[in-house]
Amino acid sequence: MVYPIYSEMRNSCSLPSATPSASCFQEKRKSPSLRFFESSTSGLNSLTSPRSWEMFFWLLQSIHMLGVLEPIQNRLVIFWWVCYWWGMKRLLLMRASIFASVLTFSLSGFSYAQEGVKDKSPEQIEKERVELRNKRLKSVPIYTQGLTEMKKGAFTEAIKFFDEALKIDPTLVECLVDRGKCLSWTGKPKLALADLTKALVLKPNNPKALCNRGGVYAGQLRKFDLAIADFSKAIELNPKYADAYHFRASSYKAQVKYKLALVDYTMAIELAPKDSKHYLARADINQKMSKGTEAEADFTKAIELSPKNYMAFFFRGNFYDRQKKLDLALKDFSKVIELNPRVDRAFLRRADIYKRQKKHALQVADLDKVLALKPKLVHTHYDKGIALMALGKREEAIKSFNTVVKLSPRSKLAQQAMERIDAGSEQ
Repeated sequence: MVYPIYSEMRNSCSLPSATPSASCFQEKRKSPSLRFFESSTSGLNSLTSPRSWEMFFWLLQSIHMLGVLEPIQNRLVIFWWVCYWWGMKRLLLMRASIFASVLTFSLSGFSYAQEGVKDKSPEQIEKERVELRNKRLKSVPIYTQGLTEMKKGAFTEAIKFFDEALKIDPTLVECLVDRGKCLSWTGKPKLALADLTKALVLKPNNPKALCNRGGVYAGQLRKFDLAIADFSKAIELNPKYADAYHFRASSYKAQVKYKLALVDYTMAIELAPKDSKHYLARADINQKMSKGTEAEADFTKAIELSPKNYMAFFFRGNFYDRQKKLDLALKDFSKVIELNPRVDRAFLRRADIYKRQKKHALQVADLDKVLALKPKLVHTHYDKGIALMALGKREEAIKSFNTVVKLSPRSKLAQQAMERIDAGSEQ
């Protein structure tokens, strides 16, 4: 996992022109990490290269993942080092939220260590540290395999790897979070909730876990107040978490709090201006608030950012249809079909426009394509029958109506179809 504080500092700050001496630390308190940092000051030219810069952040992430360093002293060393570079030398150029994130990371590590070392001998502390390191060295590669499967969309396979990793190390928070996501995506919200809650017990100030638990509350359990509380806490911990704003806005939308949703979607766009999903979501809110011009601009921006996102064209097509701009709607629905010919809704929407334009031959052609994908859609057979009647093809129309009766004999649509059959037979 790439921790937000590292990526934010890397993107927002530049390397200072000088590094401090570590002579202020007493020799007897030096740890391996402190000696590493001291030796780094002698090679300032190499340290300031972009490659060394990337290696520095890689080291910090590896330290946190593997739990290799001594819990109290070394986290404080990292905190002191980062504070000197970005706090004292670059305070005016650095955003307060990043500095606060670094402080939170350090203090949480300190409190965790203090809780663990209380009433324990140095030998016992060292033994537990070594055990944790060995568990992480075994579990992290398995967890990484699970991540690979998850990125492929093979969520069931990913869960198997996550299960194996957590058997070795039940405290691997990142693995609990990702297994929770996969469980949610495979329709197991209660199990997902259990994993995400356990992750938050182990690491309460984890924005990713909070955001994902909020997603389970909102998306599957429909507990929007609990979801909003989790999203708000994630935003408090990481004010630059664009997805947390996005999903909190979705919960506000479900509660018909459109103004609050609009504010959050706008904030998500400011934080992630190249993510098309934020524009699509804000476009929907603008539609609901009768802001047609703003909605159209957001749909168009989303398509500009993701020109192969067929659903963006579909949503804009629906928007144009409601605006009575039928030619533009037809163009967008045709683009959806070009990008993904298996989207039956695009054929249905286009067929409906052809019906209103009295282009019944084109309507029948689109309905046939829908029925090739989903042959048991009763209403589609009925619409096809009516279109065929309009074209004067009574025998073919009667066949479509008979199919309606066969598929759904007790429905009102079947009764209407029988009436059409009788009328067609009389003619």
